Amino acid sequence: MAAGLGVQVGRRLQDNKQTGKITLNTYTEDAFLVSEIDITDKVIALALEKLYHDYDIDEGDKLLITKQKSIPQKHIKIEI
Repeated sequence: MAAGLGVQVGRRLQDNKQTGKITLNTYTEDAFLVSEIDITDKVIALALEKLYHDYDIDEGDKLLITKQKSIPQKHIKIEI
């Protein structure tokens, strides 16, 4: 197929903040969207699997994720 006649040339992972979906999009050379595959569940499952593996968390263990909005400017580290 000649360039510009709908040849698939690129794929991109995209995180759509409005829909909450992670998609794998395929584009043509002229940036036309050819396909969009929702891979949200697969990505989340893979990320959790890796997290559990990397931190040696066993099945049944609980994982707590917290968020700190900002780091205090006057942070003091004391070593004993």
